[in-house]
Amino acid sequence: MENEKKYVGSGKSSNEFFTNIAIEVSNDDFKKAIYEYNGKKYVNLTVGKKREADQYGKTHYVCLNEYKPDEKKEEIKDDLPF
Repeated sequence: MENEKKYVGSGKSSNEFFTNIAIEVSNDDFKKAIYEYNGKKYVNLTVGKKREADQYGKTHYVCLNEYKPDEKKEEIKDDLPF
């Protein structure tokens, strides 16, 4: 499935302000998501809150954010007088 989320970690809310997360960096999907920009390496991630805590008390999930913006499209020039 093309739009299937690729989960790479999970976390637990430690208080009102912080959520501690762990990411499995050995995950093949994670490794493939690494890209370079201006000489530095990045991975785009999304952190979301689970509907309820799992059996380990994890309250949040981490998945890859694979959003790819459309390439810049040429502007269409109209010959309208306004």
